[in-house]
Amino acid sequence: MLRMKVEEGDVILVKRLDCLGRDTADMIQLIKQFDAQGMAVRFIDNGISTDGVMGKMVVTILSAIALGERQRILERTNEGR
Repeated sequence: MLRMKVEEGDVILVKRLDCLGRDTADMIQLIKQFDAQGMAVRFIDNGISTDGVMGKMVVTILSAIALGERQRILERTNEGR
């Protein structure tokens, strides 16, 4: 739905890194699609944007860390049950 409403030059605001995709691969794929269409993604909580090469690199690294943390939380939750 979002992809149908955004246009080239738009900046997509997302609250947190883990809110954009289901997992790291999905998030990176979405960012690539938005970039190919001339759109940027800005993460409000971190102040990170996908504008430029450095922004894309930082987002990729932080998304991998976020995925790892999410998996650790699930493991601890399951151990607590």
